[in-house]
Amino acid sequence: MQIVFNIIGGIIVAVLTAIYLELRRRHYKYNFKGVFGQDSDKEFFMIHGSLRHKDCFDKDGKPMEWPYEKPGAEGSFKSTSVISLSGARAAKYLSGVFGKILRSAPEFISDNEKREKLEISFCSFGGHNNFKTIDILKSDENKFFDLHADKIVSKQDNKEFRMYDNYDCGIILKLIPKNFSKKVWIAAAGLGEWGTSGAAWYLSRNWKKLPKNRPFGLITRTKIGQDESTEVVLSL
Repeated sequence: MQIVFNIIGGIIVAVLTAIYLELRRRHYKYNFKGVFGQDSDKEFFMIHGSLRHKDCFDKDGKPMEWPYEKPGAEGSFKSTSVISLSGARAAKYLSGVFGKILRSAPEFISDNEKREKLEISFCSFGGHNNFKTIDILKSDENKFFDLHADKIVSKQDNKEFRMYDNYDCGIILKLIPKNFSKKVWIAAAGLGEWGTSGAAWYLSRNWKKLPKNRPFGLITRTKIGQDESTEVVLSL
């Protein structure tokens, strides 16, 4: 009988543990959607800024058809567009947490592909090199920050934040567009590349602490070369 009771007890513990883990996962999922939108498990885009190399010229003044090189490899290369390393790092951070919480992966695309689309939920990486970040910054719902080439300005009190010493600054900005109230627009952008990837790292690791079901704005500070050093210096 003791063996039977032990078996039954083990089964009960296993069932209760499974129920607890499932309830915890649903709780996390509910709160996650409070940040990234109610349709984030169905259709959500991670949007990077697509860039093109300016024309380069060889020593004879002729345009270079193959302007890229890869250290350690032979030959030259060309590409119609490029993506920054900060955008790639940012996408890695965010796709990881989507997979863990929602068991789904957002689509990683360029801003050119969704330039005219507004009725979507997305997180854009980068500042003025990304058309979707520009949409957020220019939106009437952006009551938080202005992002310039060399500074971030709070719209609340005109306080300025700049790169200094070995630190970069970034923003995490979430809006709910008035014409599409079920959609969420988020931007993770920096004055430099580490401001961008640091902001994305903070978003992916600290989403539980962020406001749910409403717009918000954060200014972050990142030690250059260390995304994991990112901390919030202003929260609105």
